[in-house]
Amino acid sequence: MRISLVPVLALALVAGFTGTATLAHADASPTAASQGRWEQLGERTVDAKVDHDTIAVGREDGVFDAIQIKVEGSAMVMLDIKVVFGNGETFEPKTRLVFDKNSASRVIDLPGNKRTIKRVEFRYVDLPGGGRARVSLMGHEIPSWEQLGERTVDAKLDRDVITVGRGDGLFTALQIKVEGSAMVMLDIKVVFGNGETFEPKTRLVFDKNSASRVIDLPGNKRTIKRVEFRYVDLPGGGKAHVVLMGRG
Repeated sequence: MRISLVPVLALALVAGFTGTATLAHADASPTAASQGRWEQLGERTVDAKVDHDTIAVGREDGVFDAIQIKVEGSAMVMLDIKVVFGNGETFEPKTRLVFDKNSASRVIDLPGNKRTIKRVEFRYVDLPGGGRARVSLMGHEIPSWEQLGERTVDAKLDRDVITVGRGDGLFTALQIKVEGSAMVMLDIKVVFGNGETFEPKTRLVFDKNSASRVIDLPGNKRTIKRVEFRYVDLPGGGKAHVVLMGRG
């Protein structure tokens, strides 16, 4: 039976630096988190015996509650990790990560509530026989809903606009809530920050005090400039309160 010496050599090497190590596994997956979604925040190609590097993230990439690191192409040891948050605070998990070729770290939970990440700094060393490796930084984001705007409408057949604006953030989906009266939303037009538009092919029928299905937006997270809609009251309907929700 052949026994791989890579983990043994790695642990011995790391012990020379710190005395502690955590093995990364090829089958480790970002799906370890129960909710939300994972997205790649950045990557670096590294090729040095002992060196350090930085992956810049930025506020526009969202807010996160965990990170994970993937390494492809070569075995290596991640000696130190330093997460710099958007407000300047830092987090240095007390762990040393040992990567086989093409493996991923455990999920590293971030302290506090969801945080914006400015950059992640790391120091690494190749394992014996190692070479060029690609390091990918993954971030776990739990989508959250927020109210983007509202209108009170009272017409048999009319149209209206809810203005959003760049300052409200980046969004992946919309939902519309109607309170106070039954109505039909005939057309919806989403105007993004770059001027592109999206018109979902749907007619939304609202009972009194109800919500639409979740409307996924095309592409990656988008800024929204405004949402235009055309509507008509149902028989017996009257004044209605229309609320636009956005999912980050």
